[in-house]
Amino acid sequence: MINGLPRGTRSKVFQRIVEQLQTDPLLRSLIKRWNVWDKAVSPATTAANEIAIQLTPRLGAVDWYSPDTQYGPLQVQIDLWLPGNSRGIYNAVDALDLWEAVESALYPPDIDKRKAFKRDLQCLGAETGEIRLAQPATLQSAGEDGYVQVGLLQLNVKRHIN
Repeated sequence: MINGLPRGTRSKVFQRIVEQLQTDPLLRSLIKRWNVWDKAVSPATTAANEIAIQLTPRLGAVDWYSPDTQYGPLQVQIDLWLPGNSRGIYNAVDALDLWEAVESALYPPDIDKRKAFKRDLQCLGAETGEIRLAQPATLQSAGEDGYVQVGLLQLNVKRHIN
């Protein structure tokens, strides 16, 4: 964190999404390498025989919500890496299942947990707290070394300017 720079609304919402994914029991047991841009780490690479994930915040166009509030989409790009067949580990069906695990972490089956996550996002500045899977994970690269899937989450965030 930059000394003296307060944590912004969008950053807080992003961090809560990261927390939701990192504390999910299934994802925590599967994913050993996380890059969420919170410290000096290199992006997930294909060097290890471990499942890796990279969460990258992005912003969309901002518009007016009210005279003293702007809103616009916070997007989170999710890059998933699965070591491939040449390493005798995972295949394309596993990649589909991993994305479904991400979806389940964002929309927990337990309705109370789902509502609590939504409320947390709203309290931090998300307009509705509903995360839209703007681009479900699509296979970007498939080879003997591994599979790379990229997906995109999106939700509108309000930012008060006064």
